[in-house]
Amino acid sequence: MHFLAALWALALIWSRVCAVPHDDDDSSCSNSITISSQSDADRLGNCDTFNGNVTISSSASGVIHLNDVNEIRGSLTSTQGSNLTQLIAPDLDTIHGLLKLEQMDSLVNITLDSLQQVSGGITVTGNPNLQYLTFQDLKDVYGALELTGPFVSISLPSLDEVDGPTNIRGGGKMSCGPLDTLQSQGVYRGGYHCSSGGSSGLSPGAKGGIAAGAVVAVLLIMFLIWWVLRRRQQRLKHQQGHDHPNGPAPFAVPRVADQEKSTRYQTVPTEEHRSLSPEEPPSLNKLSHCMNCSCLPIKPV
Repeated sequence: MHFLAALWALALIWSRVCAVPHDDDDSSCSNSITISSQSDADRLGNCDTFNGNVTISSSASGVIHLNDVNEIRGSLTSTQGSNLTQLIAPDLDTIHGLLKLEQMDSLVNITLDSLQQVSGGITVTGNPNLQYLTFQDLKDVYGALELTGPFVSISLPSLDEVDGPTNIRGGGKMSCGPLDTLQSQGVYRGGYHCSSGGSSGLSPGAKGGIAAGAVVAVLLIMFLIWWVLRRRQQRLKHQQGHDHPNGPAPFAVPRVADQEKSTRYQTVPTEEHRSLSPEEPPSLNKLSHCMNCSCLPIKPV
């Protein structure tokens, strides 16, 4: 009897001892964590699902591995770090919050090959040494997608849907062609913009529309100029018609020969002619002069 009681007591103590580590394991997968080194990241190794936010400290350096974590029911963020060079999470497939990696001066590589779904959006900006970005299995982004930096290549081969606005800007060597193809397939549902280096970031269709609009504008301006000139000419003709209802009066230019002829046969009347002019009757003085024999013919002797 005492033996059975002792066995029962030992079993009870053993169960309590075993329960303490189990409770610790549950708590380690349920609280938000800040990772400053790889040893901090290793604490997540027993968590297939982590119920909290994972923040990588700005003091973290080198390579950080998040192994064996399949799901983060929070956000995964790292900002303003100067020494972190790589972030590798080969098993992570779902992030229920935000994926945010920005202003990481030394970051050169992000490996999230199994990531398929991000519910809070993705922001990867301001990382001056990050040139290649690949989300091989990413399918759904339920939020904004913002990828800006000196990228040479951005690959999203499995992307099916982005609910929020999409803004992508890369370096001068990056091509927006593959990303534009996703736009034509209706993947970006909240708006889309992509640019590289000094390019405008406009799709070929948008550029064609702008060119067509410019041609139409030029033709419209030419038509307006023609119409204004035509109206002006019509007003001038109408005004001239009011000034000369029967047309302009002819102007006769005298011929030189007629002028010479008129001058040649024009004579100045003498005093005698003027005295005998029918318009002026002879005066008494003139008659008396004739009576004094000055006007009578003299008979020859």
